[in-house]
Amino acid sequence: MHLLLCLAAAASAFRAPGRPRSSARVGAKLQREDHLALPEADLILVDGDNVRGKTAFRLSAKSLEQQMETFSETRDCVLYVDHGMSAECLAPRDALRVVFAGPDQSADDCIARDVGYLVHHRPDLTVAVVTSDSGLIARCRKAARARGRAGRLDIVGSVRFSETTLRVDAAPAAADRAPAASDTHVAVAKALSVATEKASLRRVRNKRVTTRKSRKAAPPSRAFSEATANLAAATARGLAATPVAAPDAALNDVIEDGATAEQLEAAIYAAGGGVQGREQTWERCVRAAKLHATLRAATTAENGPDSTPGRSPHAVLDDLGAFVNGLASNRTLAREAARAPVLRRRRRAPAKKTARPLFPSPTPASSSKTWPSGWPSDATVVERGDHAFLLDEVLPGLKIALVSDTHGFEPDDVPFAGDLLIHAGDFWLDSNSAANREAQMKFDAWLARQDFTRKIVVRGNHDPMRVAFPRSNATFVTGRTALRVGDSSVYCVPHGASAGLKNNRKALAALAAADILVTHAPPRGLLDTTYQGLHAGSKPLRDAAAVACGENAPKLWVCGHIHEAAGGARVALGGPTPTFLVNAGAANPGRAKRLDRGVVGVGVAAPGGGAGGA
Repeated sequence: MHLLLCLAAAASAFRAPGRPRSSARVGAKLQREDHLALPEADLILVDGDNVRGKTAFRLSAKSLEQQMETFSETRDCVLYVDHGMSAECLAPRDALRVVFAGPDQSADDCIARDVGYLVHHRPDLTVAVVTSDSGLIARCRKAARARGRAGRLDIVGSVRFSETTLRVDAAPAAADRAPAASDTHVAVAKALSVATEKASLRRVRNKRVTTRKSRKAAPPSRAFSEATANLAAATARGLAATPVAAPDAALNDVIEDGATAEQLEAAIYAAGGGVQGREQTWERCVRAAKLHATLRAATTAENGPDSTPGRSPHAVLDDLGAFVNGLASNRTLAREAARAPVLRRRRRAPAKKTARPLFPSPTPASSSKTWPSGWPSDATVVERGDHAFLLDEVLPGLKIALVSDTHGFEPDDVPFAGDLLIHAGDFWLDSNSAANREAQMKFDAWLARQDFTRKIVVRGNHDPMRVAFPRSNATFVTGRTALRVGDSSVYCVPHGASAGLKNNRKALAALAAADILVTHAPPRGLLDTTYQGLHAGSKPLRDAAAVACGENAPKLWVCGHIHEAAGGARVALGGPTPTFLVNAGAANPGRAKRLDRGVVGVGVAAPGGGAGGA
């Protein structure tokens, strides 16, 4: 036994230096990646507690507020915090507002309310909400639809926001906390913990009664009775002279008496909180109240009569601050604002569903054995082995290689050197994690072997959100992104980024101005026919192209996703010349088991010459 313990100690001492310990990994800084850039929006609303929850509460409310101050140097933003001393909007920076929900509502209520206000009073505004709460997302979209402006709303996941914008450090160990300075603080913390438990039990009990449709009040549960008794006992033990009848008021008194953040953290720990990776409701109440008091002392709260909305460079934030603080002082207005999305929504008779026309008929295609959809009959395409070479000068001066849907299989090396290599998504292998890692490393090595100045990989529906390509230095795109390659512009719309595209003016302008459009899925109606004869392309991409492309349109559109529809087509989207659409899917029809095709070369002659066609 002693020998085994010695061997285990030796193994831990010789841990590989490249792999940090788990505690260090938890506190490691999340590196920012340019390809995870946030969508373009005029105003960003951040659900603070949801973002912190996605970091396992390693990010404190104070740290989040400080980092939002730095973030506000580039974007106008609003941070929403649950609880607080009262419902109030504070302005710690010109481009940042912090909204505390107060004791009578939640941050979700405030965000849904403010989304409705913004899309109604500022119809030209594009708003992005940072949250991963599905319930809040549904409420925000409902509020936007009630005003007829659903297209002005973008949703950004909390994980994506924290990875691209925030720095997350490890939480301090319990031993680093100072001892509690006063029994009063501990008593208030315990009273808050019992009170929140009591409120939670009441909500559960009322929900069960409503579900059963019982008119008789259900008897209180044993846990509910114990929580009530514990609250009375904590009150008697903690503050004999001043009973903690209202824990929220007692907390405000403690903070106003000058309790420091360190004292309150010590009280939370002494009351049974402070568990790493977990934060209970009563802990958030204490921390939010302290943050509220700190910000209130450092800045002046906006209020309706004294503010001058519309006169500063941040007029939208001024208007929103006056609106929020006006509601805080008028309960009638607050109730009307909470019901506004329902009251202002007009019910319409259900419209008769009609089939939306597909794209204008493309140029007739000639058949090809290797590429199921063939190639346009007016295009000069040479096939050599599994590769295809488009000789037309779609983009003069650029040599481009296109491929998609390799699904963990390694394609043949590209038989030429060029300026740009594009992979339109689905490079991931549908297997266990070890096989995926090995396939991804081989894919990175394959990319590194190809002699191209720039390499772009767009995320497909099978690909993860975070992948590094250290050997090839390829750009992995997971959000709508505009890139430059020489004198040409490339606009990428990976899987999951096409929702709401047709209503985003900035994104539509970037799409129309691009020389090359890269999407994972094809548009509905073009190069999207499955082996079952169904159109499986993307409706949002089809609609966005129809709206954006007028005088200008991309010269080349690269996609994949539908393996059995690989090939090319010319389609008149707008602009002086038709757009050449290429489905570069390389895998076999259906579930990927092999690669049936190679790459598509654009602007380069086929090896060995010849004029053979498709």
